[in-house]
Amino acid sequence: MLRIATFRNVQINIWTDAPDVSAMRAFTRVAQTFCAARPKATALLNAVVSGTPRFSEGVREEAVKAMRIRGAFVLGAAHLIAVHGLPGTATRAFLSTAILLGRPRTPTKVFALAKDACQWVAERAGQPPESWTVTELSDAYEDALAKK
Repeated sequence: MLRIATFRNVQINIWTDAPDVSAMRAFTRVAQTFCAARPKATALLNAVVSGTPRFSEGVREEAVKAMRIRGAFVLGAAHLIAVHGLPGTATRAFLSTAILLGRPRTPTKVFALAKDACQWVAERAGQPPESWTVTELSDAYEDALAKK
């Protein structure tokens, strides 16, 4: 249900189903390690590409904790909800609630289109000494989608 890829200073999560507590904790562990290695220079592209939105109380609690990780993704976190219809609406509502409760200290935004999310992340993650174009970030996203 979760695939995590890292490219330079960007972590890309690919969710293919609703998370469980162990997947949320795995995301948190990887995020803390990735961000600790690059203080003040990381961004997140968190993409939900399929699945049925079922969010237990434990998952909700872990999502709020993840939003509060100190020093994580200081350049920004984009949440791409590529699922359409009611499942996409439910997922956007879940993330919006987690964002409100978690009150992240970094820029955080929810997107429906990959190109918009990639542009937003590329602008933030491309701060010196890093350099990202929208095409490069879109390619990294497509690569993360394709890996199994």
